[in-house]
Amino acid sequence: MRHAFSRPGTARRRPAGVLLGGAMAAILAMTAGASAVWAETTGEEPAVVAEESAATTTESTEEQTQEAVQPQSVPAEEPPAPEPPAEEPEPIVEEEPAAPPPDEEPAEEPPAEEVPAEEPAEEPDSEPEPAVEEESGAAQAPEARGTEEATTEDAELQAIEVEEIEEIDPPSGNPTAECQAAGFDYGVKLDTGEGSYTYPTGPWEPSDLDVALSVTFTSGFSFSFTADPAVDGILVKASTDSHVLAGGSGGVRSIGGQHEISHVTFCYSEEEELTVTQEVETSFDRAHHWTLDKWADVTELTLYPHEEHGPTSGTVMWTIDVGYDGYTDLNHVVSGTIWIENTGDTTATFDGSHVLETSEGDYHPDLDCAPLTPTLDPGESVTCTYSQEVGSAVTGQSVVSIFTAEASYDPAPAAITWGDPDNEFGATMDLEDISDINGTLNETFTAPEGGMVTYDWTFNWSDFGTNECGEHTFDNTATLLQAKTSVTESVVVEIVCLETAPQSPALAQAICTDGHLVPPALTLADTPGITYTADPEAPYMSGQTVEVTASLAEGYVWGDVDDMWTVVDDLTAVTEVTFEEVACIPTLPEPPSIDDGDCLDGAGAPPTLSLVETAGVTYTVDPDGPYEPGQTVTVTATLADGYEWADPGESMMAPTAATSGGRALPARAPIGHAPMDHEGMPAGWPEGWTLVSATEATYEVTFADPECPQTQVPQVTAGPQLPSTGAGSLDLAALALVTLTGGLLLAVISRRRWARQG
Repeated sequence: MRHAFSRPGTARRRPAGVLLGGAMAAILAMTAGASAVWAETTGEEPAVVAEESAATTTESTEEQTQEAVQPQSVPAEEPPAPEPPAEEPEPIVEEEPAAPPPDEEPAEEPPAEEVPAEEPAEEPDSEPEPAVEEESGAAQAPEARGTEEATTEDAELQAIEVEEIEEIDPPSGNPTAECQAAGFDYGVKLDTGEGSYTYPTGPWEPSDLDVALSVTFTSGFSFSFTADPAVDGILVKASTDSHVLAGGSGGVRSIGGQHEISHVTFCYSEEEELTVTQEVETSFDRAHHWTLDKWADVTELTLYPHEEHGPTSGTVMWTIDVGYDGYTDLNHVVSGTIWIENTGDTTATFDGSHVLETSEGDYHPDLDCAPLTPTLDPGESVTCTYSQEVGSAVTGQSVVSIFTAEASYDPAPAAITWGDPDNEFGATMDLEDISDINGTLNETFTAPEGGMVTYDWTFNWSDFGTNECGEHTFDNTATLLQAKTSVTESVVVEIVCLETAPQSPALAQAICTDGHLVPPALTLADTPGITYTADPEAPYMSGQTVEVTASLAEGYVWGDVDDMWTVVDDLTAVTEVTFEEVACIPTLPEPPSIDDGDCLDGAGAPPTLSLVETAGVTYTVDPDGPYEPGQTVTVTATLADGYEWADPGESMMAPTAATSGGRALPARAPIGHAPMDHEGMPAGWPEGWTLVSATEATYEVTFADPECPQTQVPQVTAGPQLPSTGAGSLDLAALALVTLTGGLLLAVISRRRWARQG
């Protein structure tokens, strides 16, 4: 808002003057004549302008004084004193006033106590002619007081601005009475001699006025002063003489005559003065305009759990465009305030006019004044306000005129000017973007700058999962809060889920083969999207129950599930499988039946080997028969499927012992479990058998080589005959030796054969 001020308009009313009698008119006439002589000599305006007729004089003393001294008022900077005239001007001669007519009351004589003690009493008006001579010779008095003093006073006389304008005889006493007798309203009196005095310090009466006065007496006949406010007149008392001098805000004043100044009264008049000021204000609003748009680069997405099926993620970019579209000014108002203050000293009744002169025409807005009165006492004021709506930012001025019966007060017109808007709507625009996934985004734009806001969001299949399969719509709404404008953009995301179903595991039942029990096995299925686990884990035993759990992989859901499966939850299904009871039949190899042959009739029979029939065991002999005595053969026992070598601690009954050639092998008796022997064979394993593998054992047999006994005739070699010691003794001894040897040999063979069969 911009304010336009005007300078206060003021006017002052001249106070009403006092009509003086015929004597005053005569004095003024004489003074006017003397002033004319002064004007002709100096070229200045006369100090006093008298009317042609004292009887018709209506102007106040102050009016005459102002007209007389206007050309010589003291400027802000006092100019240098003028050069003295070539010829000394004639002094102003003031004559004593003539005696008043019989029907008029004589001037009131001052009381005796008011007459200064140092001034001798004079007979009033007893000898007027000598008085005139004194007045006429007043200008010569300074010359009689010495050359130096005369020189100083001459300079002071040259600086005098206003001479006395009239001589009266006011009543002595308080200054207000003196001033009112001279046509003024009140005053302040200074009783003193030479020196400088500043109000209120010193002999001032009264001392409580709100004025500023400073007086310096340069001699007994002149003084200089400054006054704020300006005085309207100055009463000077010199013995019994009284003089009325021109007022003002300062200057030098002097009197003539032979009597020095005894006291000075500065008089003031109550004046009408109105101070009128005005202020113009303008206001308007501004509405800013904005546009809003929003879009997404992708509005549809299809996401898969695995890349082999399709994209697993996708990114969407949103753009918000906030545009500035100018403004509109509206609600233009011209308003103002007019102040009227009575800054004078008297009550004033006023009237006035006011007009707004604009480019759209004249407006006469109603004034709202407080207090609502056309009359103001001194110090009172009234304030008037107005407000006028206009169609645009008009140009023009506010013109005010206030007038009273005495004067017109016209302050300078106040220009109508426009500044910044008082209220701006939408100058700052707040953007609020609310997204289902991105939360709330806030940005602020300030006119006249708009802008763009972009942001993106990546959708991942994993952010949804199998619990949110299907289509999802995501709304994003941008709003300009102050403008209450919104735009919505939506994106549709389809989450694809894959169906699957669990499959039963493959079972391998336990089997006895290769001499031992092969444990059962479980093979889990291989199904897309399913992970299988078994509890417990392998190895398994026949007859054992196993729980299989199927767990869905990410992105999969259950399809048609077989009845053998139990669905635990959205991700888990279980089933149980039980292995069949399978065991190996224990068995042990049996030793073969062996016949070593014998000697009959001096000839040996060939050895033989008979295999025992054992359940689950197949025997083979290497080499095959027939056999020779002393020959070694290997019998191999091989387990059939479904059998295993028995634990020696088990009770096994051998079949009936086979006999061959009269040598029998005892059946295997029950034996207890025993630790391994030094060859790694289980203790209690059938004697003679060697465990070659889990399915084979070997048994070695060496047939006996019997030697049939034969009688041998010793051959006698012919030789010399020895003497004989007895008849046939040597032959008998040899025969006995042979028989003994043969018996021992048979015993050894029998022993060996028995040992083999055992």
